[in-house]
Amino acid sequence: VYRCYRNRKLRQGQAAQAAQAAQAAQAAQAAQAAQAAAAAQAAAVQAQAKAQAPAPQPPPQIPQIPQLPQPGLNLATLPPAPPQVVPPPQIAGLSLAPAPGAPGAPVPGAPVVPPPPPPGQPGQTMPGAAYDLEALKRLAAGGAPVPDVKAAPKSMGFSGFTLQTSAPAQRDNDSVQKMLARLQGNVQGAKQALSATGSAPVPLPFVQQTSHKLSGNSGLPDAEWEPLQEHIKAATGRSEIEEASRDFLKKFAQLSVEQIAEILRLMETKAASYPKDFYTELGSMLGHKLKSATSPQLALTMSSFLYWSHEGRQRFIDCSRDFLAVAAAEVPTRLMELAPHELNCCLAGVVSLGCSDHKFFVSVGKSAQARHKTFAPKELGSLLTILSEVRLVHVDLFTSAAQAIAPRVRELRPSEIMRCTRALSRCGVKNEAFCQAVGDDIVGRWSKSQPSHSGFRCEDLVEACWCFAVLEFYHHDLLQLMFQVVRESQKVTADALCQLYELHLSLEAEHKERYAPIRIEDKSVSALLEHYKENRRDCRRCSEKVRSDITAAVKGLLEGHVQANHRTSVGLLSDVAAMRKRSSTDGYVHIDIDGALSLIRPIDQDETAGPLVDGAVAFRRRILQKKGLRVATVRESDWKNLEDQKEKRRHLRSLLSALGDVLE
Repeated sequence: VYRCYRNRKLRQGQAAQAAQAAQAAQAAQAAQAAQAAAAAQAAAVQAQAKAQAPAPQPPPQIPQIPQLPQPGLNLATLPPAPPQVVPPPQIAGLSLAPAPGAPGAPVPGAPVVPPPPPPGQPGQTMPGAAYDLEALKRLAAGGAPVPDVKAAPKSMGFSGFTLQTSAPAQRDNDSVQKMLARLQGNVQGAKQALSATGSAPVPLPFVQQTSHKLSGNSGLPDAEWEPLQEHIKAATGRSEIEEASRDFLKKFAQLSVEQIAEILRLMETKAASYPKDFYTELGSMLGHKLKSATSPQLALTMSSFLYWSHEGRQRFIDCSRDFLAVAAAEVPTRLMELAPHELNCCLAGVVSLGCSDHKFFVSVGKSAQARHKTFAPKELGSLLTILSEVRLVHVDLFTSAAQAIAPRVRELRPSEIMRCTRALSRCGVKNEAFCQAVGDDIVGRWSKSQPSHSGFRCEDLVEACWCFAVLEFYHHDLLQLMFQVVRESQKVTADALCQLYELHLSLEAEHKERYAPIRIEDKSVSALLEHYKENRRDCRRCSEKVRSDITAAVKGLLEGHVQANHRTSVGLLSDVAAMRKRSSTDGYVHIDIDGALSLIRPIDQDETAGPLVDGAVAFRRRILQKKGLRVATVRESDWKNLEDQKEKRRHLRSLLSALGDVLE
């Protein structure tokens, strides 16, 4: 019995040892497999990083344009643009696209930050740039494909143009509203594109990092949150909207900040239809909510207003002005803790609601200047765009941002590069390192890939060269590429051709020797001049009453014929001109009037400091002065402060006396 018992115990021990050995072997095999998988994953990561590492780029090469015995670009085949109102005559072999927005005209694509079509030029309104914010919502519009760049043919002529004339220039009453309209248009365009492709909605470029996922553990429970969303989204009629607004206010206290921001975004298309009493109550409750919100929540809430239409925002502010004061007071207290994209969100939201507090912008400018090295190039570009769109400039911030972006310009998309360039040119902030880097990058991208894949349209090249001319920077390779692409393009917009003409005048006056090898021929210049006259008919950047008043005062001081909105011999316009004879093309005195649309307010100086002149306006005046014309400027705000005609004449006399002997 004992032997049987002992043998059984031995067999049980051997079985246990065998099981333990099997488990140990299995564990060892699993460990080896995990180690092999980790090594494979590390190798894959290294291979991917090596594949994504940028290879050293050779210097950009531009297709050389052959030199002709008689240098110049033959634009003789470029016909003048048709009048905007009177139907144009039929020209054989040339199809004229209807003005955008005119009956029968095709609906233009989404801009694009904006991009945004070429940047607006004060006094001679142009389509909004590609926000294309070309900064807030139009930051992502795509450019139309551009024909491939081929070797330049022996003939240097531009041919085959179809002038896509724009609508007659209209005066801009508010640059901020112009910016917001562009942003709203990009959002709608993006929605149409997404509905066609069935893709998920894409958030705003600097809002996407701020969004937070809603969870059932915070705010209103899912069982009540989803019906509230559907109620707000489905409300269309007046009674349904009023009921949805009451439901929203009833549950407001239970909602998290993220849920409130989502509701505000759902209200975007019907923001102008909600009752005024609702907005009054919402502004009060939302102001209290902001004070306890975190910085990301504050940025998320303020960015929600960017989705609203201008009418909806205006209705909200008219009914709840205290909310804007609360927001403008809350943001400065968090400037050093807001992330760069959050700062852009807050700034854009406050601007969209109509904030004009100088102290607020001064504090934002100082904070951004102190932290600009923590901003990515994209974030710096968005910040500069927002400020430039509302005609504000912090010179040190703009200069530092341009210096920081220059070595990292390859990190930016084409639309972002164009926005940064527009912002600097509008505010007249010159930086040679930035311009050189941008010019080299555009040329490099175009030469290293197919033109349709470079991201830059023909109009973008023209605009970049025009912005460089505004900033008094000459980039020969970019100019050479631009002329070649324009020559090969089948269609160029009217605004781009107007910029091309102004660029020609600048190059002819300031860089005549370097411009000579690629200069446009005289016949083509005449064609561009006629086109310019048709599309730039009024330069007024002030009220008609002020210009008429100044014209009458000039008539009492100067001899000869005095004319308002005078077109000079080079095609550029001046507000008032005094000519020796009625038949004279140029006056012996030209007066420009600076209004709100031609001035930039500096936020790095005291509030009493005088404004700066818009870059595009200063550019045209510089051309006139280079052509030998005498130009004086009158500030609209100063003129309105003068009480009687005697003081106005004395003021004019002091300005004109600085021009020489014009009063004799």
